[in-house]
Amino acid sequence: MNQHSSQNFAECTSHGACIISPNASALQEIMLVMLRQIAFYILKLEDLGVENHDIIRSVIEELAMIDSLGEHTDNQTMDIFSQHFLELVKLQEEYKKICKEKKIKCKEVRSSVKFTLEMTISTLIHHGEKVFLEKYNKMSPKHKELLEILTGVIRGVAVDIMTLKELDAIHKTACHDIVHALNLFNSARISLDKVQKQTVKLVHTNFELLKLINDTQIKLYGKPEKVEVSTSTRPGKAVLVSGSSLFDLHDILEAAKAKKVDVYTNGNLLTAHSFPKFREFPNLKGHFGSGAIPSVMDFATFPGAILLTKNEAQNIEYLYRGHLFTPDKFAPKGVAQIENDDFTPLIEAAEKTKGFSKGQTREPVIAGFDKDDPRMTEFAEKFNNGTYKHLFIVGFMSDLAAPSEYFETFYKEIPNDCFVISFSYPAPGKNALNINIGMDYAQIYSILDKLFAMISHKADDITFMLSRCDVRSLANIIGLKEKGINSIFLTNCSPRVINPAILKAFREIYNVRPTTTPKNDLELILKA
Repeated sequence: MNQHSSQNFAECTSHGACIISPNASALQEIMLVMLRQIAFYILKLEDLGVENHDIIRSVIEELAMIDSLGEHTDNQTMDIFSQHFLELVKLQEEYKKICKEKKIKCKEVRSSVKFTLEMTISTLIHHGEKVFLEKYNKMSPKHKELLEILTGVIRGVAVDIMTLKELDAIHKTACHDIVHALNLFNSARISLDKVQKQTVKLVHTNFELLKLINDTQIKLYGKPEKVEVSTSTRPGKAVLVSGSSLFDLHDILEAAKAKKVDVYTNGNLLTAHSFPKFREFPNLKGHFGSGAIPSVMDFATFPGAILLTKNEAQNIEYLYRGHLFTPDKFAPKGVAQIENDDFTPLIEAAEKTKGFSKGQTREPVIAGFDKDDPRMTEFAEKFNNGTYKHLFIVGFMSDLAAPSEYFETFYKEIPNDCFVISFSYPAPGKNALNINIGMDYAQIYSILDKLFAMISHKADDITFMLSRCDVRSLANIIGLKEKGINSIFLTNCSPRVINPAILKAFREIYNVRPTTTPKNDLELILKA
């Protein structure tokens, strides 16, 4: 494993959090079976003129949060399964009733699993293990790989749908495509061509989804700007808001503005400071932490209450335990639930903590991006006239700490006739443009769309160095391929995020290279 890859694994392996447990894996497997059965009846009823928008949203919310199944208590897990079971029963009964009224023959979903209210955690895990084995014993390797890739894309798109929902907007086509994709898994025989077409369709729908997210963010919070963000702290009681939800951050700022409680962002919410609306709040004091990914150290050293924003309270089993809160419907063990958007318990917890006694002065960071930045135009002109022969795009992730050893060396080796645009580890020199907006994919793709419209390029003139894996990685890579980018490198991914066997197959199918050493990778890229 190269130095860059080992850095990605360092923190999670030290806490035993990189590998998903067999029980959690089985629960996820059986949940997917239930959700695809629900999808079957949603579509059957849709054919009969009956819409079920609330259940569709419930399915998508579960897909976005499915990684957290192993972190709930047994009672919470059973509550989640019971909720979806009741949705399944409701759909089945309504479908049978309409079939009877119209005197048509009902169809039933084909599945080896029949859900009942008598199921326990043990029986759910048992069925999940059974489904997993059936899938891997009955399907060809190619089928398994493509279906797993489709599953990963479904989950990534579901996360973006939930991001849009938090902004009080919806993309009906994306929701509909998710349901159709889930229903594919109910077929006894699924053609490879159909799986691949559905995968690409979802990716293209996601482009529209990301554009709508970006437009909605601007409408609500103003046009993002390049700003200086304080990373210093000051004496006083404080709340740390971690994750990606701008909506939740806005709510807590409103709730705390009349209190003597300071608010700091953490993780991917660094990007919030670039929106004018958030800079109107005097109680938003700055950013606390080392980058776009919350770390054990961030949580352990913050002397106040912590809010894990929606869809972020996952994989925290090994993190600091204390004054942790979340507005999610089901809070993981050790995390208090915010109900009915009432942040009073969070603020009261912050007031009871010791807070910052002295505060600490640190160097500020630059966040945000101005799409009219003259450096973008200057680069485009030089790229089009041949001054710059190759473009490297590094991301997607923001890191306030020093660059990894891989990229530190990589940047030194890049020839002067090449240019770097980094959404991640900062690149030095005149032939580089650093954009620090975290993992705000809606903004990232908006910037990339503008960039691609400004430059003329061949397929091999641009190389993406994807420096981090997350639930959106598969959709991102397929999306870049659809945009005509052939040269893509991807770091090693935690098995908790992408199964290593699937990652290997994905790399082969989509011709994605693993990072090795800076020298070898550059030679391979520039010889092409």
